[in-house]
Amino acid sequence: MLPHSYPNPTISYCPERLLRLSSKKVLVPKHSDDNHQHTTPIQRPQVLEFIQTQIPETATLPEIIERLCQLRLETMPPYDGEFLKEFGEELPYETLIRGERLPAVPTRQEVFQLISAPDNPRDRLLFRVLYASGIRIAEMCNLLFADVHYTERLLFIRSGKGDKDRYALIDPETELELQQWQADQPPTANVMPISERQAQRLFEKYAAQTGLADKYQAIGRKITPHSMRHAFATHCYENGMDLFALKKLLGHDYLDTTEMYIETSMNRWRDVYQAHHAFGRDPQILDHLQTHPANPTQT
Repeated sequence: MLPHSYPNPTISYCPERLLRLSSKKVLVPKHSDDNHQHTTPIQRPQVLEFIQTQIPETATLPEIIERLCQLRLETMPPYDGEFLKEFGEELPYETLIRGERLPAVPTRQEVFQLISAPDNPRDRLLFRVLYASGIRIAEMCNLLFADVHYTERLLFIRSGKGDKDRYALIDPETELELQQWQADQPPTANVMPISERQAQRLFEKYAAQTGLADKYQAIGRKITPHSMRHAFATHCYENGMDLFALKKLLGHDYLDTTEMYIETSMNRWRDVYQAHHAFGRDPQILDHLQTHPANPTQT
C-alpha cells in the first residue's frame, strides 16, 4: 500500500466520477498494431464493477491511480494513462474522489490584491510572473535568468511536467521588472532562489493578510501558487483566447484537460445570460408588470 499523501485519506470517492475520467483517455487505445489490432475497449459496466469492488472507499489518490493503471496494464497494454495524471495535477484532490470539484480561481481584483500585498520586490515579482505566464511553481523555482528571453518576452521552461521543454509568454511590464530584478546577477542564477515549500508559505501568508484565505476556506478551497495558474487560464479564456492556444501556453498534452476552464469561466457567458434572461434583458420588468398588470381577460 502506498503511503498516505493527503491530509484526509478517509474521504470516500465517487465511482461514477472515476469512471468518467477513466473512459476519457485511460481506457481508450492510443494505437493499433499487429498484436492489438483486434482489441476492443473495456465496457462501462466492467470498469464500474472494477472500481466498486477493487478500490476501497478509504483509498488515497495515489492508490486509486495505481489501481486504475493496473487495470489498464492488465487488460489492454497499449492504453494511455498519462491523461489521468495530467488532469489530476490541475484539479483539487477531492475532484477525483468525491465528484466534480472546481479549483479556486481568484478574480482579477483578488489577483491584483495578492500581487500588491508583498512588501518586498522579490515576492511581488514571484506573484506577478506566475500570473503573467501561467507556469507551475516548480517551473518558476527552476527558472534561470538564462531562460528569460527579454527581447521576445519568452520564458524557456526547461524539463517541465513530463520532462518536456516549452515556452511561456510574459507581458512588457513583467519583462521590464525581470530585467531590473536581474541587474548584475549572472545568467546561471535562479530567478527565484526559493523552494516550492517556501513559495507555498508566502501564498499562505499573503492570502491571510488580504483576507482571501478565510474567504476560500469557507468554501473548502485554499489559495496556493497553482491558483495563479488557474487564474491565468480562466482570465485568458474569458478574454477570448481559444482553447488550442491556451492548451499550448499551459503545456497540456490533452485538450480535455484544458477544457476544464470552460467550467470556471462564467464571465464569458455573462453577456449571453444578459441577452436571453428576462431579468437580464429588462431589469425593471417586475416594476413594469406591477404598474401595467396584464388584463385577465386577455388570453
